[in-house]
Amino acid sequence: MKISIKSMLFGCLALAMLVPPWRIAGIGLFDFCIYGVLALCVLHRLLTRDFSVSSFSRVELALIVIMCATLVTYAVRLSDFDQHIAFLQSRGFSTDFLFVRLSLYGMLTLLLIAGTFHLTAHRLTSTDDIRRAITVIVACGTLNATITLLAWLVHTGGVFDRYNFMPPLENSQGIHLDRMALTFLLAFAAWTSDAATRRQRVALLVGMVLTGLSIATVEVRLGWVTFVLTLILYMALSWKTLERKYRMGALTVLVVFVLGGLLFIFSQASTASMMYQQILAPSENSTTEGDVAMRVILFLQGLSVFRDHFIFGVGYGHFSVYSNAPILVHGQWEIESSPHNGLIAIAAETGVLGLACTTWLCAGLLQICRRARRRAHDSITLALANAVLSLVLVLLPLQTIANSSILPIAVERGVVQGVFVFWFLFGLTAASLKPKPDFSGVLPDVE
Repeated sequence: MKISIKSMLFGCLALAMLVPPWRIAGIGLFDFCIYGVLALCVLHRLLTRDFSVSSFSRVELALIVIMCATLVTYAVRLSDFDQHIAFLQSRGFSTDFLFVRLSLYGMLTLLLIAGTFHLTAHRLTSTDDIRRAITVIVACGTLNATITLLAWLVHTGGVFDRYNFMPPLENSQGIHLDRMALTFLLAFAAWTSDAATRRQRVALLVGMVLTGLSIATVEVRLGWVTFVLTLILYMALSWKTLERKYRMGALTVLVVFVLGGLLFIFSQASTASMMYQQILAPSENSTTEGDVAMRVILFLQGLSVFRDHFIFGVGYGHFSVYSNAPILVHGQWEIESSPHNGLIAIAAETGVLGLACTTWLCAGLLQICRRARRRAHDSITLALANAVLSLVLVLLPLQTIANSSILPIAVERGVVQGVFVFWFLFGLTAASLKPKPDFSGVLPDVE
């Protein structure tokens, strides 16, 4: 039986967009599939002796250094881990094999990121691969939006409100909005290029309508703002290269969706006003800490952890056992598992070396996107490069006020599943810079 690497990667991409993060013993269907693909590819490399350090990019080298530093950190922190057991037990968490579990989550997350980027960058190098990737994401994202809209209608009767239902395929409003925003962005990018037929453009427009409506059902303030910023950046990057007949159409679609969004906000004026007012301070009747106050508390907590473990950090994936700052959430004092600041989380978990490597990593991603944009040889490749560059330009500064989508919180496995899609796109953008390889993309027979 011949197994195509490309088909397996695209299958994992579809699973990442559609499979809920249900887990048995900490392992989900997506985990099983993607790590199975990575293991088969490593086995193939070993059998064919196809390893070459010189083929690694600066992004991959940065990830390798972070993984090596993480292993050292785990060894250093093993001796002082026992002091956190009692604290976690008091919170009702299971502490059986806790150090091993958190370390596995951390290392597997880094392997997922590095493996996905490497495979995609070295195997999916054709224009057809780019078309297929965009098709898979848009099709699966549209199906996700349809399922979510039906669930929203059933659970709420069509009422817009904050946290009045939970998206069934993500069990998280924030993760759902990220997937819908990415689907809309890629559909819009394909729609503005000359690579789509008239029928495909109609399908892309339907996808944008459904994902746009699905975005409106999950009232996540930061997600809404970053979604609009990403679209604006994409238009700014694409404006000069768009053909005249597509330029005005793209502007029209963007204006219609923006006006529709503004109309929605004005129709929900009281709710929207309260949502954004609570960013600075909660209302008098609120049982939840204001967003700014919460982030300041968590920032100081993460900074304290970083200061106490400056060189090695506490270990990637281990921040949750060092976090003990109480936050008022829905009338109860809770301990957050992350500092809601990607750079602080990376600094606390990986130390100064990890933070420096992450800076190197982010610079490498930005360089890849800029080079891909300059060297794009057709409209669909240029559309992808512009879309991913606009995404990177938003994700990088966003790490200062939210958890990172570059190096995510490892224990939040639903987020890690979504980050796989981002790294797939980073790898696909890097692949557009490479000539098509001689390797057929087929693994040997597997029993």
